Amino acid sequence: MGSGSVTVYEMVNEAWALMDVILVDTLNSVEHTVSLSKDGSRVAIGDRWSNDSNHGKGRVFEWDGSSFRKLGDDIYGESRLQTTASGIALSDDGLVVALSIATFVRVFEWSAGSWTKRRLNLDGRSGGRISWDSVALSGDGSIVALGLCERVQVFEWKDTKWIQVGQTLKAASGEGRLGFSVSLSCSGSMLAVGSSGSDRAVSKVYTLADETWVELGGLIGGDYSTRASLSSDGSTFVVGLYSGRSGFFVSVYNLNEPSDTPTSRPIPLAISGPPSVPPSGPRPTDGQTSGTLRPR
Repeated sequence: MGSGSVTVYEMVNEAWALMDVILVDTLNSVEHTVSLSKDGSRVAIGDRWSNDSNHGKGRVFEWDGSSFRKLGDDIYGESRLQTTASGIALSDDGLVVALSIATFVRVFEWSAGSWTKRRLNLDGRSGGRISWDSVALSGDGSIVALGLCERVQVFEWKDTKWIQVGQTLKAASGEGRLGFSVSLSCSGSMLAVGSSGSDRAVSKVYTLADETWVELGGLIGGDYSTRASLSSDGSTFVVGLYSGRSGFFVSVYNLNEPSDTPTSRPIPLAISGPPSVPPSGPRPTDGQTSGTLRPR
């Protein structure tokens, strides 16, 4: 049996202090996905493989004042070899959880002391691709964004069923595999998406207007992948970039003040450990490596 861990930190006096280390039994100790509630008191962990079965599973833990304790039973795929993909998300209060399992995204809510599935499975089969790549929830957990390798869809929970919000978003030619990452604002009315690809990856921000997703701006990102994230109010857009030429970088944009440059200096990141000095070669300000935010 293998074991892995998820380490949780909190900011204390402008420094990161250890809260707890959550030990997780797993067949693959490195393939965890993690999401925190708004106040950090609950954490969801997705495991691609579990030791007790060949099912993927998700678990939610709650802070009891001294350590994180599991909240309810494990959440499993419903058949053998349904494994958790790269997405898991919690609502702000940590009582709604969405996770991708094989061809499905499933959403559960905490009710009467157990995790209850919200009726329908959201099926991700498309063009031979069998797994959703990413998932995000609005603050109250009523809206879910789903990323596949070639499309992004958003659904809202209404009258005990999921209704699609706006149109299906697809990557333009040469923009990589859209849906590598997705992020929603708290209200669910703004959406950020990232893509991956060997030629050119992009990140985009959309707002919902008259039931249509309207692009606010786009970023030509790393030549391999981009991770996109929105702040709760949708005013700040954070992009994680990976380029084979320049490594890992994070840039921050203020969407209230459209600009061709980040509002903060791009932050170089080491693969592990603290931030490092940028590698030699093109820097994030050299255009194609991090690109520009294009107001629309």
